[in-house]
Amino acid sequence: MSASRHLLILVAFFTPLSAIAAEQRGAPPPPAVNLPAVQAPAASASLPAVQLPPMGVMPPQPGSSPRPGLQPVKAPAKTLFTSLSMMQLQVVPTLCESVPAAAWAVNDAKQGLNLEGTEAGGYDQIWHFGTQVRNQCCMASVSYSVADQQAAGCAGADTVNACMQKLTAKCIRKQADIKNMHMRTQQISQGAKKLSAKADDLAKKADKLHGLLP
Repeated sequence: MSASRHLLILVAFFTPLSAIAAEQRGAPPPPAVNLPAVQAPAASASLPAVQLPPMGVMPPQPGSSPRPGLQPVKAPAKTLFTSLSMMQLQVVPTLCESVPAAAWAVNDAKQGLNLEGTEAGGYDQIWHFGTQVRNQCCMASVSYSVADQQAAGCAGADTVNACMQKLTAKCIRKQADIKNMHMRTQQISQGAKKLSAKADDLAKKADKLHGLLP
């Protein structure tokens, strides 16, 4: 065996021993060989991102109602009619039938009665009031605009009949204010009651006289 080969064997043998001896003496060991770091494979870019709900919040279940923060989409509010007329109705509003009939009945009932004072002049006004209600509020040719509907309190959810009831009521109220019907009807009622009391008194006196006759 050659001298160079003996020298390599001795160096290889004594190198670990020198490292151990150096560690026992407190000297720093020879530097370790750093191995390359192993990196995890990158995530595939084609996978979709998953967003988890906050802690303590359950994910929405199929068929469940939305969270309070989410508001359902509302349908647009229904608007009022462009115009309304009595011709669009199948049933005449109640007030259009009852109010004129009641006014004309008062006029008919006064036949043969002579009221006193302010009560005497109210009958003609009541008859004209019934006629005005029929002509101004309830004729087939009468139409009401969007502004009329708003003033009467019609809403978008109202049917044609429901809105027309409000419209005719407002129109009749206006005619009653023009003719001062609230005061006139009270005056006529009071005058008729006075007349009735006088008529009853007259009847009693006539009966008494009739009974005294031989």
